[in-house]
Amino acid sequence: MLLTRNCSCGDGHVKGVRINCTVSHKLYDRPIFEDVVLCDCYVALLLKDGESSQIARRIGTPLLANLESQHNRIPNHPMNWSYAYYLHIPCELETEEDIKKWGSPSIHYWDRYAGDAVVIRGDKEPLSAKYLEALSAWCIQEMQPKFGVAMEEFDLTPRDDRRDVVALLTKENFEKYMKSFVREGKTADYDWRRKLENEQYLRWCKEEEDKEKQNKEQKEEIAKH
Repeated sequence: MLLTRNCSCGDGHVKGVRINCTVSHKLYDRPIFEDVVLCDCYVALLLKDGESSQIARRIGTPLLANLESQHNRIPNHPMNWSYAYYLHIPCELETEEDIKKWGSPSIHYWDRYAGDAVVIRGDKEPLSAKYLEALSAWCIQEMQPKFGVAMEEFDLTPRDDRRDVVALLTKENFEKYMKSFVREGKTADYDWRRKLENEQYLRWCKEEEDKEKQNKEQKEEIAKH
């Protein structure tokens, strides 16, 4: 799909990805992570005003994102754009301003202008939907809970684990996650939290079943003697 900004600058040549929110995904049947080709004017906009992902920079992938116009809100249909949101968790701790923003994406941008986000590499190299899907899943499913714990501990106790969390943001750790993501045929969707809770519940049920079986076997063994 060619994305333009209502211009006539010709065919695009920079391959990026659009992260579609739940409205586009569920009501307009778009994939959450959609390969797109951007026209030159759109690329120029992203290079000038795009939101940079600090996590992506840390793993050696310079990403820039732009939120498109909001969809009309549909009654009784909540909008979710969490993959684009958590891709932009601030993770730097170099300055006082960094420390204040750490762990919380800018509400002035990502909360107020919720919707679909278009993402490119800052060096204009091709960006694939599968790569960004794995990176976004890593940010929200693996790293965001660690950010949350570190922020809570810093607020409530003298303990500060934030630098330990930042130390996990490496190219090696992400590539290891992505290999597993691809090998196991995983996908990122907006129901991931519910699915994770269901998996955890089924795992707990299996553990309880195994414990009950083990206890029964132990009792039978004792009864023999």
